[in-house]
Parts: sequence; structure tokens; C-alpha cells
Amino acid sequence: MPELVVVNESEVHIQSVVRTACEELRQLTEQKAVIGRRISALKQTIAGLAELSGSDIIDDDLKPVITNGKRGRQDGFTNTCRRILSEAQSPMTANQFGDVIAQRCPELSAKHKNLLASITTVLNRLVSYGEAESSVGVGGRRVWRPMSKGSEEKDQSTLPKEGE
Repeated sequence: MPELVVVNESEVHIQSVVRTACEELRQLTEQKAVIGRRISALKQTIAGLAELSGSDIIDDDLKPVITNGKRGRQDGFTNTCRRILSEAQSPMTANQFGDVIAQRCPELSAKHKNLLASITTVLNRLVSYGEAESSVGVGGRRVWRPMSKGSEEKDQSTLPKEGE
């Protein structure tokens, strides 16, 4: 004989309310993600257009919303090193990079406990990305320079041809 399960009507009602609430929560969470992506896209579009126009077209009350409250955000450390590297007239040592960073962006250099170690790490990473090359300079110190066109071609020529 089948067992008779006694279900309290209030339990059934509570389960129904919980199911309905969970479904609504799932739908709202999905909508929140869609809205977040749309907001991000609009912020990027507005910021990009404002930068292209070269004028101050964003209303003052919207600036904190567009920039997420960041005022005059500076380039990151890697991009600062990239810029210095691209502007270099000759190969530079890590100490020379440090001098330029300290002069141009003192607050950026102050953030690093060991500035020279940070510079060396970033420059070696740029070498691994193929954006820079390093060598031993005068006095045995390592120097970095932007990757030259000739170096890229030379590096490509040492790769085996397809099928070899």
C-alpha cells in the first residue's frame, strides 16, 4: 500500500513563493549582466568620441560616471616604459629609464618599492613581446632600445620556412 504523505498547505505555498522568487532573481541577474555590458560599451563610446573630438564635450556631472571617478588617470607603468623606449634616441640603461620616469611621473615612480627591478622586469617583458631588444652596452651594463625593422627581418629570416 502506498505511503500517504501529508503536506502542509503552508509548506506548499512557501515552496511556490521560493520558486517564483528564485526565477525572478535569475531573470534579474541576467538583465543586470546585459545592462552592465551596455553601460560599459556606452562609457567606452562616449570616452572615445570625447577623446577624438579634442574638446570637453562631456557634461561635468557625467565625467565621474564615464571615468568611474578616476580623474586624470595616468598611463600604467608598462605603457610609460613603452613611450620612453619609443622616444629614446639611443639605447638606455634601467637607471636612465628610472631618471626619466622620476622626472616625468614622480608619483608613478614613488609607487614602486624597487623602481629599477620594476623597470628591468617590464623591459625584459617588452623584449619577449618583440617590442624591444637588449644588449650589453658600454661598461658592461644592459641597455634596451626599440626593436628595429632590421632586427625583425633578421629574426624572421632565422625561422625555418614552411615545409622545412
